[in-house]
Amino acid sequence: MPEMNAQRLDEILQQFANVRTQWARLGAGGTGETAVAPPDIEQLIIDTVQCSAQSPQVVLAAVTWLSRFGNLVAEHRLAAMVQRSDVDRSRLGLVLTLALDASRQHDRRRNLSRTLRGCAPGAEPEPFFEQTGTSPAMIERARRRASPLSAQWNLWMDPIEPKNDALRSVSWIIEANPTLRMRADFRGDLRASLLLCLENTHSRATISQLAHETGASRLATTHAMEELELGGHVNCERVGRTRVYQTYTATTIVAA
Repeated sequence: MPEMNAQRLDEILQQFANVRTQWARLGAGGTGETAVAPPDIEQLIIDTVQCSAQSPQVVLAAVTWLSRFGNLVAEHRLAAMVQRSDVDRSRLGLVLTLALDASRQHDRRRNLSRTLRGCAPGAEPEPFFEQTGTSPAMIERARRRASPLSAQWNLWMDPIEPKNDALRSVSWIIEANPTLRMRADFRGDLRASLLLCLENTHSRATISQLAHETGASRLATTHAMEELELGGHVNCERVGRTRVYQTYTATTIVAA
């Protein structure tokens, strides 16, 4: 194997290992090794799609978790992060569609549709997983076995069923990831995205910058920040004509 290919293989294996342990930390990876810190869920979804061609295991973990807990995804933040990334929109679209399809069977509301609207099928039909290989017979087999949902995205994949019995208990998941409580309180709406931007992205930012980060309007961002202040999640002070917000758990100040 050429050196460049070997290096790329090492990168893929490392990315897969990182993604797998993060889903395990969220309770969707069995009882094996878990990530050291709670995952950034929106970034994890993007990372999962980027290594999805090589790993049916992480695709199943993602679909299983999102079909059950998709309302914890910060919908505005995910959509904005995807817009700024080079993630494959057809692969992302299929993964989200599979999660939404499974979640409807359980009558649960999900926060994935906003991102899904920015996705589109691939230009040409092809197998989803690289392990299918380049053999015409294997490719034809993938086409015949493809689920109707995967065929809609021009990515042939066998039907998959979420493995909800493999998920950890809700109490275990919350104990391992305490910040999920905030996500649950806001059901992943704009307020959750703004708090995550304050805590994870910016040291200082204007309302315009926060609106850009979340893809929301200035007006919606302003109203959401006022609700967060009223609810005691952030405090606000004026510095000249500028309103400065800070989360009570943050160590940095964010200007708005």
